[in-house]
Amino acid sequence: MSEDVYWNKLLFADVSHLHAAADRWESVAQKLTHHTADWQVKTHQRVLNSGWSGDTASTAEAKLGLLEGQLKNCQQEIESIRLQFRDAADDLLLLKADQAALKHDCEAQGFYLFEASGRLPQVRIKMEDEASGSPGMVGNDPDFQRQLSALKAKRPEIEQRIKEFDERIQNFDERWASSINHLADVGQKDTVDDRTASDDLLHSQWNSVIPADIQDNKDPKASADWWNSLPESTRQQLLKDFPGVIGNTDGIPAQDRDAANRLYLPQLREQMATQLAGGNPDPGVTQTKLDGLNALQKQLDTPSNPPMMLLGVGGKGPIVSYGNPDQAANIASYVPSKGGLDETFVNGDLGYGRQLAVAAHQADPKTPTATVVWMNYDAPPRVAGTSISMTGGSGGGDDGSQPFSQFQNGLTLTHDGRQPNLTAIGTGDHGGTLMGATQGTKWSGNTVVTGDSGWSEDMDVKNVALRTAAGADLSDPATLKATANVVTGHADRNKPMAAR
Repeated sequence: MSEDVYWNKLLFADVSHLHAAADRWESVAQKLTHHTADWQVKTHQRVLNSGWSGDTASTAEAKLGLLEGQLKNCQQEIESIRLQFRDAADDLLLLKADQAALKHDCEAQGFYLFEASGRLPQVRIKMEDEASGSPGMVGNDPDFQRQLSALKAKRPEIEQRIKEFDERIQNFDERWASSINHLADVGQKDTVDDRTASDDLLHSQWNSVIPADIQDNKDPKASADWWNSLPESTRQQLLKDFPGVIGNTDGIPAQDRDAANRLYLPQLREQMATQLAGGNPDPGVTQTKLDGLNALQKQLDTPSNPPMMLLGVGGKGPIVSYGNPDQAANIASYVPSKGGLDETFVNGDLGYGRQLAVAAHQADPKTPTATVVWMNYDAPPRVAGTSISMTGGSGGGDDGSQPFSQFQNGLTLTHDGRQPNLTAIGTGDHGGTLMGATQGTKWSGNTVVTGDSGWSEDMDVKNVALRTAAGADLSDPATLKATANVVTGHADRNKPMAAR
């Protein structure tokens, strides 16, 4: 690669222009979305439901269907443009932060960078330039000569790092130019109909911003390290641009996940409502689930005590915490036994989570407790897709144990100060979530096995501190008190139970 001015281009790049462009495209996208939904209801659906029949009606319906598809694809392309500008701004923020860190590291080692237009920065040695006016020092001081020799030996390594970083800037520039050219090619077509190419572009943009190992959400430690390494301004921008990803990644602090998911939930509801209104929703998108999300939104919009935090949404169901788990000494995670996302789950299972939080505060008013209602889920939906499959709880199926165990691990990584006391609450069904999550040596918390379990002996569930009676009402005051005592570390004061 010939020396060029990429370093200086980045040094003086103003990222605010890209953010402003992304904001404008976002405004256009919102207006088109509202226009499309309005057109579907007032024009397309009105024609379809008019009772009009015959060849002319069939032709009109076909034309309207084609127009509806073009409007949706146009929405997709505008979303691609918005994301491209937003992703470019995020990449530039990361590059500028890394550039500043590289300059700081050079200075800490005794070098400084002489930046000139049209070429890579020259790596100069501070002590050599400072002593240039004292020839005697340069020639007669043995210590000076040893330090200078060491720095001269180190300089090629610094120069190589700068060269590699400049190549990284060039790669970004070329990748972004290619994406913009692709969008321009699509925009020059008579009709916008290449949805597959658009989806590929969306995913490539996402991949360029969020590292591959973070996308998989399989290593909370890697996610925590990555998130903590980012400047606060970059974290906030990613949270805004990719709320469905950030909000559902274990290892990211609860406050950030809550902020992201509160942005993502309205988007998810709008996507589902649009699909249902269009009459061709994706698999798993139903009015029942939309009603559940609407009920969840209503609860989030209503002040509660303890405060309500949304730690996940999508996949098979939401994750809600009453109280901040990152600041709580005790964390109890309740896994519902059956059912999917609906209003009953929102008003019933979430209601139990709040009741348990209140009971825990009564059991130990001086120690903060957070209660989590965790619904078994698959990987969260990514970027522009709506892949919701909210069909199960903790009963049967090994697929819930690994995500639940990983979620617990994420809570310990993001927790402030001393590690919390963990309690898992749910059925002890063979092959179910609690059994799988508490196997092995890592689980050191308590478990409360609820009466919904059909197994009389759940020996594979570790540290059972309380087993409720068969058919017991978990919201019964006596059962709540006993569970709250386990959660706060007091066991049952009246009838202590040993872990088994």
